Amino acid sequence: MGKLISTKQAADILKVSISTVSRYFDQGLLKGSKHPLTNWRKIDMDSIENFLQEFAPNLIPTPVIEKPKQEEEKPPTVTEVKTIDEKSEPQ
Repeated sequence: MGKLISTKQAADILKVSISTVSRYFDQGLLKGSKHPLTNWRKIDMDSIENFLQEFAPNLIPTPVIEKPKQEEEKPPTVTEVKTIDEKSEPQ
């Protein structure tokens, strides 16, 4: 038996939830040990490697296509400001 890791670590490696790792362990898809009092599972790293070799095509996530970033519209710049004098009237 190789290095034992937690169900959380196994879930991170397999990109599944912790409960899925526990289910895989209970179904015999992953090997390791289970504490008799707490029922905490420790997953064998070699078992994860074997699991990935056998089931990896089913675990590859679909790629996320990111939308291209749109340039933010810049507010128009003021190049010349004309003021109107209210006292003076056009002639």
